[in-house]
Amino acid sequence: VKKLNAAPILTYKTDPMEDDEVNWVTPQELRDAATKLRDAVRNGAPEAKPLLDAYARGANGIDPIDQEFVRDLEDIIALADWGEEMGTKQITLEVNW
Repeated sequence: VKKLNAAPILTYKTDPMEDDEVNWVTPQELRDAATKLRDAVRNGAPEAKPLLDAYARGANGIDPIDQEFVRDLEDIIALADWGEEMGTKQITLEVNW
């Protein structure tokens, strides 16, 4: 992720984290990071392979891994767009188990 200059995609919040423990990013930073990852996967960048390998562990097993990953990244891009439209200044991804 860092080799692709997409570190803002690593932002997250999960229980029992408090807001001050979160590495918040702007919607633009999150969108840019997701876009860089999406483009790297689409272009077959070698730096994307370890990400796809890790992603495959929890994939649905129906769609090709690269397509599923790109679809999820496009969801993140859409969420960042929506957040920005709503006037959000900071954003993160929430992880629930």
